[in-house]
Amino acid sequence: MRSVEINQKVSVAGRAYNLCSAIVHYGGTPSAGHYKAYGQCPDKSWALFNDDEVSLDRKCDLSLEEVKSQCCILMYEKDEQDGASHISPLQSVLQPGVASLISKQPVSGAKC
Repeated sequence: MRSVEINQKVSVAGRAYNLCSAIVHYGGTPSAGHYKAYGQCPDKSWALFNDDEVSLDRKCDLSLEEVKSQCCILMYEKDEQDGASHISPLQSVLQPGVASLISKQPVSGAKC
């Protein structure tokens, strides 16, 4: 698998979004292996969801090469308080052609 850049903040259409969750796959193929999820808590620490175990991971580093190469889903939450002028555009981290597929309409009631 190739490594991806994991931005803590991105912007889409002038709106800022913060990373709130990541799903990581460990294994050789999508049909074999194990999935883990990281979710950000309100205090900005991270929780690791691993089957029926949930643990706080205050040292969670989503920039680790292992996570960057195995991450399959990143979820972002709209930042209601921050402008987007200093944030990496989401299109800059997507494969060519994918950015044009992103819906510009908000998803009703979506929250992390």
